[in-house]
Amino acid sequence: MQTYEIRIKKRARKFIESQDKKSQRRIMEEIDKLPYNASDIKKIKDAQNGDLHRLRVGDFRIGYRIHKNELLVMVIHADNRGDFYKWRG
Repeated sequence: MQTYEIRIKKRARKFIESQDKKSQRRIMEEIDKLPYNASDIKKIKDAQNGDLHRLRVGDFRIGYRIHKNELLVMVIHADNRGDFYKWRG
């Protein structure tokens, strides 16, 4: 199995860092499992710019794209459940 690099955009990182330490740890543990072994992943159907996936971690949602040709997972958005689905970036 190939190893993917994981990058987290500034906005997503700021959201994650604003959470309590326990939540930060849970979120980062799930992100570190991407793209293969994370527990609750779905493709977002109406993504405007390519394939956007969503990772569920409790009440948090993480939006990311997989760039297979670069072996890269780009985490582009993180938010609470209700606010995540309002975002279209």
